[in-house]
Amino acid sequence: MADPNGTQLEKQMQLLMAQIPGLAQKVPARTGPLGVPIENQNRLINAFSPNRITTEDPFYEGLYQINQMKNQMNRLKQDIKDLAQKELKRRMLIK
Repeated sequence: MADPNGTQLEKQMQLLMAQIPGLAQKVPARTGPLGVPIENQNRLINAFSPNRITTEDPFYEGLYQINQMKNQMNRLKQDIKDLAQKELKRRMLIK
């Protein structure tokens, strides 16, 4: 993974180096959400392609979907809470 504190040129060079098998060892490994190093897929193609080519990992897709559902549940919970507060205020104004 490119050094987040580096200059734009350094980041670009590190991204290019990460795709080339001989130079990839000089760039820090990318890590997934669990801290496990991520394998660099399709290095040669990705070294020259403007779009990143990768395959989906079902495990990480499952984590992503769980997080999406969790976020949706939190939004629904907040909406219900807001509606309950509005209804309580409305009832207090009527009395």
